[in-house]
Amino acid sequence: MPTRRTLPIAQRLLQTTFRLLSLIAPWLAVRWMYQLWFKSPRFTEPSREAAWAAVAARSTLQHPLGEMVVYQWGNTGDPIVMLVHGWSGRATQLGAFAEPLTQAGYCVIAFDAPGHGRSAGHSTTIMEISDVLNKITELYGKPQAIIAHSFGCLASLYCIAHQRLMLQQLVCISAPSSAVYLVDNFARHLCVSARVKAAFMQKVEKIFGDNLWQRISASENIQSAAFPVLIVHDQDDRDVDWQHAQWLAQSGKNTQLYITQGLGHRRILRDATVIQRIVNFIDRTPSA
Repeated sequence: MPTRRTLPIAQRLLQTTFRLLSLIAPWLAVRWMYQLWFKSPRFTEPSREAAWAAVAARSTLQHPLGEMVVYQWGNTGDPIVMLVHGWSGRATQLGAFAEPLTQAGYCVIAFDAPGHGRSAGHSTTIMEISDVLNKITELYGKPQAIIAHSFGCLASLYCIAHQRLMLQQLVCISAPSSAVYLVDNFARHLCVSARVKAAFMQKVEKIFGDNLWQRISASENIQSAAFPVLIVHDQDDRDVDWQHAQWLAQSGKNTQLYITQGLGHRRILRDATVIQRIVNFIDRTPSA
C-alpha cells in the first residue's frame, strides 16, 4: 500500500482538505463526500480488453439514464451467462471469460453500467445498476448464470433479492460482504472524521430509505439465492480483504468457496485456472 509520501499530490491535497472541513465545516465535508461517493471515474481500456470488445457484437439499450452499451459473444439462443463488472470498471474487464464460455456452448452478455465504460452518465447507484441488469435480462433473455466482480456482486445480489431475478448459478468474485465496508474504506481514503462518516451514512439513508445499508448488504441479499453460488477470492486482494468471502459463504444457503493466492483484486479475472474452475461450476453444477 502507498505511504503518505508516495500518495499522488492530488490525493494528499484532497485528504488535507477533508481533514480541515471535518473540523471547521463538517456539513460541507458531508455534502462533498456524498457527491464523490456516486461518481464513477473511467480508466483507460487496455489493449487486451479492446481485443475482446472487437470480437463482440455491440448494441445499445435505451434506458431513462441514457444509452447503455451491451456486448454479446456467442450465439443467440444458447444458454446465457451474464457478466457484471465492478465499480469504475467496464464489461471488457471480464472479457477473458467470453471464449471459454462460448466454447462451452453459452451465449455471453455483458454491459457497461451507468457512468461506466462506454455507457452514458458520470455517476450511478446500486439500484440503477440493478435496474439496468434487470432490463437487459428482459431484452436478451433470463441468464442461466451471472459472473460478477466486486461491486457488481452487490448489484447482482440486490437484483436477485429485490427484483426477484432467478438464476441457476451465481459466481461472486472479489466481493465485499457489505457496503458499509466500502464506506469505511472511502472514509479512510478521504481522511474524514468519524462524525462526518456517520453523518454521511445518515444522509444517504435519509435519501434512499430506511435500512438502506442492510438492504444493499451482500451478506443479507445472498440469503435470497436458493441456487448454487460460487464465491471466489484471492488472499492477496488489497481492495477487499479475503475474509469477506468467508463471511459471504457463511451467509448463503448453497455456497462453495474457492480461495486463490497471488492474483489480487483484478488479475484474478484473467487467470486461466480460475476461469476454467468457474466455467466448470456453471457447466456441471445442477440448479437448486
